[in-house]
Amino acid sequence: MFAFMFPVIGVMSVGGTFFAFNLFPFMFTVVPLAIIVAVIFVIARAAIRMSAGSVVQPSPFARQPTRGPAQVVTPTPAARMNGLQMSLPPALRDRNVRFAARVEQLLPVLRGSEDVVTRSDSADGLARLGWVHLKLLIAKAHLEAAGAAADAPKLHAQVADLRSQLQFGEMSASARESRKATLEMLEERLRNFSLRQCRLDEIASDLDRVEAQVDLAAERAALQSGQSLATFQIDLATRMVDDADFFGSVSPEVRAVDEHYGFREVRSEK
Repeated sequence: MFAFMFPVIGVMSVGGTFFAFNLFPFMFTVVPLAIIVAVIFVIARAAIRMSAGSVVQPSPFARQPTRGPAQVVTPTPAARMNGLQMSLPPALRDRNVRFAARVEQLLPVLRGSEDVVTRSDSADGLARLGWVHLKLLIAKAHLEAAGAAADAPKLHAQVADLRSQLQFGEMSASARESRKATLEMLEERLRNFSLRQCRLDEIASDLDRVEAQVDLAAERAALQSGQSLATFQIDLATRMVDDADFFGSVSPEVRAVDEHYGFREVRSEK
């Protein structure tokens, strides 16, 4: 009985399939493609999850490697001098650049010297002289910036007016005391102005001497006079530049270069 039913079921299945294909042809084209795309999407998503899960995430409780103290790079004297030169006003910076160029012109003469001691002493002397020139320009810029707001004729006029008021004017005791205090401050400003001008004159004289010495050395080398170029020592007229603390915000840089060239003993850190 069952053997008789198998052919019948087969014929019915074939016939049903043929009927369904004629009635709904898209079921045998679109639906299989949609199923295949869905299967591929599920497989790809599972693969992505598996690959993401394989990445080992650091545990927040894991011990982090300890880092040593950061190394502090100490600037070289040349780098410090370059920074100080760049901090100058353009006119003063150009003056130092021109001076450094004249010093560079002397170096080939020193390299050609057969006397090793003379060559070494002259090179060191030129380097120290270059630092002195730059430091004088820094001091000049510092003084000019500090006195930029000072107006000497105006200060003199204010002092003269206050003295006249105190001598001939009638005022209360408190007003007189106030004007006296103002007069004292203006007179101190005038003294500071005079002292500043005196120091600027000294710096100008020292700059001229430093530049003249390098020019003279270049002329001696050109004339081959046989005179030694080893001496580049100048006693400055101004002693203000001996104090590195005078230079304000750049005082640490000035002090470091001074110590390099032996202008002062290295201070021990406390």
